[in-house]
Order: sequence, then structure tokens, then C-alpha cells
Amino acid sequence: MTDVQVLIVDDILNWQDALTRLLSSFGYSCDTASSTEEAVGLLGKQSYKLAIVDIRLREDDVDHIGGLEIVKWITDTRSNTKVIVVTGYGSIGIATRVLRSGVVVGFFDKTTFYLSVSAFEAQVLEVMNSR
Repeated sequence: MTDVQVLIVDDILNWQDALTRLLSSFGYSCDTASSTEEAVGLLGKQSYKLAIVDIRLREDDVDHIGGLEIVKWITDTRSNTKVIVVTGYGSIGIATRVLRSGVVVGFFDKTTFYLSVSAFEAQVLEVMNSR
């Protein structure tokens, strides 16, 4: 694929790299952002079919404001962009909060991600093959 279709928003470069490699193996092009500001800037310039957003973008972001800001911005302005949320600080409360947004189609905990990578792959493929 020649145009960028996936935005990965994570402040941990190793996660950006791992997700980019995984999605590139499916033939998708990826952009990455490390902050809310960078993500919104990219979303303002490019149309994405999928955004994979870390809900907690900084160590001091204990209220998960950074990732939630991006999810809300996508909900309000980019209804064609679906969101998969990833976090290393997962809880049922956080999952419920983000899944209620309507654009979030998946929630994955980084601490068990490698145990459920096939479920993640299936979710990405479902989003990318949907209209």
C-alpha cells in the first residue's frame, strides 16, 4: 500500500517500532506520534483508517488524559478513523470508558499483548477490511 493508513500513538519508541513492524508485515504503512500534539498534527494532515493509541502517554499521566484527548478528538472530528487502544495500565474501568466512545473498536493490555497478538492481528484485519 502506498498511502499511510495507520497512526500509532505511543510515547515508548520500542512499542512504536514493534507495532510498525507488525502492521508493515501486513502491507500497511504507518505514521507514529509520541504525544497528543504530534498525533493531532498528523491527524489534521492525513486521513487514517486506524489509529492505535496508548491511553497513557507519559509516566505522570496517571489519569490517562493524553490518550483520552486523542480518542475524543478522533471521535469528534474523524468519524471514519477507528481506534484500538493499548495500555500497560489496563483496568476494566479504563476499558469501559474508552469503549463507550463509539470509535474504539479494541482494547489491548500491553502486559499481555504478546499472549494475545493473534487477537490483535484479527482486530486490525477486521478494521482494515471494513468499509
